[in-house]
Amino acid sequence: MNDEHMTIEELKRPQPILTIIIPVYNAERTLRRCLESVESQIDERVQVIIIDDGSTDNSIEIASEFAMMGCTYRFNETNTGASWSRSRGLRLAEGKYITFLDSDDELAPGAIDKMCNFAIVAEQRGESIIQFNHARKYEGVEALSHKYDNRAGLYTLNNLPNRWCFVWNKIYSQEFLQHHGIFFNDKLQFGEDEVFNLDCLRFCEGITCVDAVTVIKHFDNPDSLCHTVTKERLLALCEVLMDMLRQPNRTRQYKAAIRGILAEHWNSKLYKTFFGGERS
Repeated sequence: MNDEHMTIEELKRPQPILTIIIPVYNAERTLRRCLESVESQIDERVQVIIIDDGSTDNSIEIASEFAMMGCTYRFNETNTGASWSRSRGLRLAEGKYITFLDSDDELAPGAIDKMCNFAIVAEQRGESIIQFNHARKYEGVEALSHKYDNRAGLYTLNNLPNRWCFVWNKIYSQEFLQHHGIFFNDKLQFGEDEVFNLDCLRFCEGITCVDAVTVIKHFDNPDSLCHTVTKERLLALCEVLMDMLRQPNRTRQYKAAIRGILAEHWNSKLYKTFFGGERS
Protein backbone atom coordinates (compact mmCIF):
# COMPACT_ATOMS: atom_id res chain seq x y z
CA MET A 1 0.00 0.00 0.00
CA ASN A 2 3.05 2.28 -0.15
CA ASP A 3 2.81 5.48 -2.21
CA GLU A 4 6.57 5.59 -2.77
CA HIS A 5 9.16 3.17 -4.18
CA MET A 6 10.87 0.93 -1.62
CA THR A 7 14.62 0.41 -1.47
CA ILE A 8 16.24 -3.03 -1.72
CA GLU A 9 16.99 -2.89 2.01
CA GLU A 10 13.33 -2.18 2.78
CA LEU A 11 12.19 -5.04 0.56
CA LYS A 12 14.49 -7.43 2.46
CA ARG A 13 13.11 -6.31 5.83
CA PRO A 14 10.54 -8.66 7.42
CA GLN A 15 6.97 -7.41 7.21
CA PRO A 16 5.96 -5.68 10.45
CA ILE A 17 3.08 -7.17 12.41
CA LEU A 18 1.65 -3.74 13.27
CA THR A 19 1.63 -0.26 11.76
CA ILE A 20 0.74 2.68 14.02
CA ILE A 21 -0.51 5.76 12.12
CA ILE A 22 -0.35 9.08 14.01
CA PRO A 23 -1.86 12.18 12.35
CA VAL A 24 -0.52 15.44 13.79
CA TYR A 25 -1.71 19.03 13.58
CA ASN A 26 -0.43 21.76 15.91
CA ALA A 27 0.00 19.26 18.74
CA GLU A 28 3.18 20.59 20.38
CA ARG A 29 1.56 20.47 23.83
CA THR A 30 0.84 16.72 23.75
CA LEU A 31 2.89 15.21 20.92
CA ARG A 32 6.05 14.39 22.87
CA ARG A 33 4.01 12.49 25.48
CA CYS A 34 2.28 10.56 22.70
CA LEU A 35 5.45 9.65 20.82
CA GLU A 36 7.39 8.75 23.97
CA SER A 37 4.67 6.25 24.87
CA VAL A 38 5.26 4.62 21.48
CA GLU A 39 9.05 4.84 21.47
CA SER A 40 9.31 3.15 24.87
CA GLN A 41 7.63 0.02 23.43
CA ILE A 42 8.66 -0.05 19.77
CA ASP A 43 10.62 -2.94 18.28
CA GLU A 44 11.11 -4.65 14.90
CA ARG A 45 7.49 -5.86 14.87
CA VAL A 46 6.19 -2.31 14.54
CA GLN A 47 6.17 0.42 11.90
CA VAL A 48 5.31 3.93 13.10
CA ILE A 49 4.03 6.52 10.60
CA ILE A 50 3.71 10.18 11.59
CA ILE A 51 1.75 12.39 9.20
CA ASP A 52 2.09 16.08 10.03
CA ASP A 53 -0.86 17.91 8.51
CA GLY A 54 0.68 21.31 7.88
CA SER A 55 1.46 22.24 11.50
CA THR A 56 2.58 25.80 12.19
CA ASP A 57 3.85 25.21 15.74
CA ASN A 58 6.76 23.12 17.06
CA SER A 59 5.11 19.80 16.16
CA ILE A 60 7.42 19.50 13.15
CA GLU A 61 10.55 19.70 15.30
CA ILE A 62 9.20 17.18 17.81
CA ALA A 63 8.12 14.72 15.12
CA SER A 64 11.45 15.11 13.31
CA GLU A 65 13.29 13.94 16.44
CA PHE A 66 11.36 10.70 16.44
CA ALA A 67 11.73 10.32 12.66
CA MET A 68 15.49 10.17 13.27
CA MET A 69 14.83 7.16 15.52
CA GLY A 70 13.29 5.18 12.67
CA CYS A 71 9.71 6.43 12.38
CA THR A 72 8.35 7.16 8.91
CA TYR A 73 7.58 10.89 8.75
CA ARG A 74 5.64 12.83 6.14
CA PHE A 75 4.65 16.51 6.08
CA ASN A 76 1.61 17.94 4.28
CA GLU A 77 2.26 21.44 2.91
CA THR A 78 -1.26 22.56 3.84
CA ASN A 79 -3.76 21.48 6.49
CA THR A 80 -5.97 18.89 4.79
CA GLY A 81 -7.66 17.24 7.79
CA ALA A 82 -7.26 14.05 9.79
CA SER A 83 -9.09 11.94 7.18
CA TRP A 84 -6.63 12.78 4.40
CA SER A 85 -3.65 12.28 6.72
CA ARG A 86 -4.87 8.89 7.91
CA SER A 87 -5.50 7.78 4.33
CA ARG A 88 -1.97 8.86 3.41
CA GLY A 89 -0.74 6.77 6.32
CA LEU A 90 -2.71 3.77 5.04
CA ARG A 91 -0.96 4.06 1.67
CA LEU A 92 2.41 3.93 3.43
CA ALA A 93 1.50 1.13 5.84
CA GLU A 94 3.43 -2.14 5.69
CA GLY A 95 2.11 -3.92 8.79
CA LYS A 96 -0.18 -6.92 8.65
CA TYR A 97 -2.51 -5.00 10.98
CA ILE A 98 -2.98 -1.25 11.32
CA THR A 99 -3.99 0.97 14.22
CA PHE A 100 -4.42 4.71 14.68
CA LEU A 101 -3.23 6.86 17.58
CA ASP A 102 -4.32 10.47 18.16
CA SER A 103 -1.53 12.92 18.95
CA ASP A 104 -3.17 14.02 22.22
CA ASP A 105 -3.41 10.44 23.54
CA GLU A 106 -0.85 7.78 24.43
CA LEU A 107 -0.34 4.04 24.29
CA ALA A 108 -1.01 2.18 27.53
CA PRO A 109 1.93 0.20 28.99
CA GLY A 110 2.34 -3.08 27.13
CA ALA A 111 -0.04 -2.01 24.36
CA ILE A 112 2.23 -2.99 21.48
CA ASP A 113 2.76 -6.50 22.87
CA LYS A 114 -1.00 -6.90 23.27
CA MET A 115 -1.85 -5.63 19.79
CA CYS A 116 0.86 -7.72 18.10
CA ASN A 117 -0.16 -10.88 19.96
CA PHE A 118 -3.83 -10.41 19.11
CA ALA A 119 -2.92 -9.57 15.51
CA ILE A 120 -1.15 -12.92 15.11
CA VAL A 121 -4.19 -14.77 16.43
CA ALA A 122 -6.57 -12.65 14.34
CA GLU A 123 -4.61 -13.40 11.17
CA GLN A 124 -4.81 -17.13 11.88
CA ARG A 125 -8.57 -16.88 12.44
CA GLY A 126 -9.20 -14.56 9.51
CA GLU A 127 -10.54 -11.76 11.73
CA SER A 128 -10.46 -8.33 10.12
CA ILE A 129 -11.13 -6.02 13.09
CA ILE A 130 -10.16 -6.38 16.76
CA GLN A 131 -11.43 -3.84 19.31
CA PHE A 132 -9.64 -3.21 22.62
CA ASN A 133 -10.55 -1.44 25.83
CA HIS A 134 -9.11 1.90 26.92
CA ALA A 135 -8.32 3.98 29.99
CA ARG A 136 -9.25 7.63 30.37
CA LYS A 137 -7.57 10.66 31.92
CA TYR A 138 -9.41 13.77 32.99
CA GLU A 139 -7.01 16.56 33.95
CA GLY A 140 -4.33 13.99 34.75
CA VAL A 141 -6.51 11.61 36.78
CA GLU A 142 -6.51 8.14 35.22
CA ALA A 143 -9.38 5.67 35.58
CA LEU A 144 -10.14 2.51 33.66
CA SER A 145 -13.30 2.98 31.64
CA HIS A 146 -15.33 0.02 32.90
CA LYS A 147 -18.48 1.73 31.67
CA TYR A 148 -17.56 1.00 28.07
CA ASP A 149 -16.32 -2.56 28.47
CA ASN A 150 -17.78 -5.18 26.14
CA ARG A 151 -17.94 -8.90 26.64
CA ALA A 152 -15.24 -10.64 24.66
CA GLY A 153 -16.51 -12.04 21.39
CA LEU A 154 -17.87 -11.13 17.98
CA TYR A 155 -20.28 -8.21 17.49
CA THR A 156 -22.23 -7.64 14.27
CA LEU A 157 -24.34 -4.89 12.70
CA ASN A 158 -27.30 -6.19 14.72
CA ASN A 159 -25.44 -5.72 18.00
CA LEU A 160 -22.56 -3.27 17.72
CA PRO A 161 -20.26 -2.94 20.75
CA ASN A 162 -19.88 0.22 22.80
CA ARG A 163 -17.31 2.56 21.25
CA TRP A 164 -17.63 0.72 17.93
CA CYS A 165 -17.40 3.91 15.88
CA PHE A 166 -13.80 4.86 16.81
CA VAL A 167 -10.59 3.75 15.09
CA TRP A 168 -8.14 4.48 17.94
CA ASN A 169 -9.30 1.41 19.90
CA LYS A 170 -8.93 -1.13 17.07
CA ILE A 171 -6.52 -2.95 14.80
CA TYR A 172 -7.45 -3.58 11.16
CA SER A 173 -6.19 -6.19 8.72
CA GLN A 174 -4.18 -4.37 6.05
CA GLU A 175 -5.01 -7.09 3.52
CA PHE A 176 -8.72 -6.58 4.24
CA LEU A 177 -8.55 -2.79 3.85
CA GLN A 178 -6.49 -3.03 0.70
CA HIS A 179 -8.70 -5.67 -0.91
CA HIS A 180 -11.84 -3.59 -0.42
CA GLY A 181 -10.22 -0.21 -1.08
CA ILE A 182 -11.25 1.26 2.28
CA PHE A 183 -9.95 4.73 3.14
CA PHE A 184 -11.22 7.71 5.11
CA ASN A 185 -13.73 10.16 3.63
CA ASP A 186 -11.83 13.39 3.00
CA LYS A 187 -15.05 15.45 3.11
CA LEU A 188 -15.52 14.78 6.82
CA GLN A 189 -13.97 16.62 9.76
CA PHE A 190 -16.26 14.92 12.26
CA GLY A 191 -17.54 11.33 12.31
CA GLU A 192 -14.96 10.05 9.82
CA ASP A 193 -14.18 7.13 12.14
CA GLU A 194 -17.82 6.08 12.11
CA VAL A 195 -18.04 6.10 8.30
CA PHE A 196 -14.73 4.22 8.01
CA ASN A 197 -16.01 1.47 10.31
CA LEU A 198 -19.33 1.27 8.47
CA ASP A 199 -17.38 0.78 5.24
CA CYS A 200 -15.49 -2.06 6.94
CA LEU A 201 -18.68 -3.66 8.25
CA ARG A 202 -20.01 -3.97 4.71
CA PHE A 203 -17.41 -6.61 3.99
CA CYS A 204 -16.55 -8.39 7.24
CA GLU A 205 -18.45 -10.57 9.66
CA GLY A 206 -18.16 -8.08 12.52
CA ILE A 207 -15.93 -6.62 15.24
CA THR A 208 -14.16 -8.96 17.66
CA CYS A 209 -13.81 -7.45 21.16
CA VAL A 210 -11.12 -8.31 23.69
CA ASP A 211 -10.52 -7.07 27.24
CA ALA A 212 -6.97 -5.73 26.92
CA VAL A 213 -6.36 -1.99 27.42
CA THR A 214 -4.20 -0.41 24.69
CA VAL A 215 -4.87 3.34 24.72
CA ILE A 216 -5.00 6.09 27.33
CA LYS A 217 -7.45 8.75 26.16
CA HIS A 218 -6.94 12.31 27.36
CA PHE A 219 -10.01 14.52 27.70
CA ASP A 220 -8.32 17.80 28.61
CA ASN A 221 -7.35 19.03 25.13
CA PRO A 222 -9.49 22.07 24.18
CA ASP A 223 -8.25 21.92 20.60
CA SER A 224 -9.34 18.34 19.88
CA LEU A 225 -12.08 17.75 17.30
CA CYS A 226 -14.54 16.59 19.94
CA HIS A 227 -14.30 20.09 21.48
CA THR A 228 -14.60 21.94 18.15
CA VAL A 229 -17.79 20.46 16.70
CA THR A 230 -19.79 22.75 14.41
CA LYS A 231 -23.23 22.57 12.85
CA GLU A 232 -21.66 22.24 9.41
CA ARG A 233 -19.56 19.25 10.48
CA LEU A 234 -22.58 17.49 11.93
CA LEU A 235 -24.61 18.08 8.76
CA ALA A 236 -21.74 16.82 6.58
CA LEU A 237 -21.70 13.54 8.53
CA CYS A 238 -25.47 13.10 8.17
CA GLU A 239 -25.26 13.79 4.43
CA VAL A 240 -22.58 11.11 4.00
CA LEU A 241 -24.65 8.61 6.02
CA MET A 242 -27.72 9.39 3.89
CA ASP A 243 -25.66 8.86 0.73
CA MET A 244 -24.52 5.49 2.09
CA LEU A 245 -28.15 4.61 2.76
CA ARG A 246 -29.12 5.42 -0.83
CA GLN A 247 -26.36 3.35 -2.42
CA PRO A 248 -27.49 0.24 -4.34
CA ASN A 249 -26.47 -3.30 -3.40
CA ARG A 250 -26.63 -2.67 0.36
CA THR A 251 -28.16 -5.38 2.51
CA ARG A 252 -31.32 -4.81 4.52
CA GLN A 253 -29.30 -5.34 7.69
CA TYR A 254 -26.75 -2.70 6.66
CA LYS A 255 -29.44 -0.13 5.83
CA ALA A 256 -31.23 -0.83 9.11
CA ALA A 257 -27.99 -0.19 11.00
CA ILE A 258 -27.46 3.17 9.27
CA ARG A 259 -31.05 4.22 9.96
CA GLY A 260 -30.53 3.37 13.62
CA ILE A 261 -27.30 5.35 13.74
CA LEU A 262 -28.96 8.38 12.14
CA ALA A 263 -31.81 8.17 14.65
CA GLU A 264 -29.31 8.02 17.52
CA HIS A 265 -27.53 11.10 16.20
CA TRP A 266 -30.65 13.22 15.84
CA ASN A 267 -31.85 12.20 19.30
CA SER A 268 -28.49 12.88 20.97
CA LYS A 269 -27.81 15.83 23.23
CA LEU A 270 -25.13 17.09 20.84
CA TYR A 271 -27.46 17.30 17.84
CA LYS A 272 -30.31 18.77 19.85
CA THR A 273 -27.97 21.49 21.09
CA PHE A 274 -27.27 22.58 17.52
CA PHE A 275 -30.60 21.88 15.84
CA GLY A 276 -33.22 22.50 18.54
CA GLY A 277 -34.98 20.62 21.28
CA GLU A 278 -32.27 21.35 23.83
CA ARG A 279 -30.01 24.24 24.63
CA SER A 280 -26.59 24.10 26.25
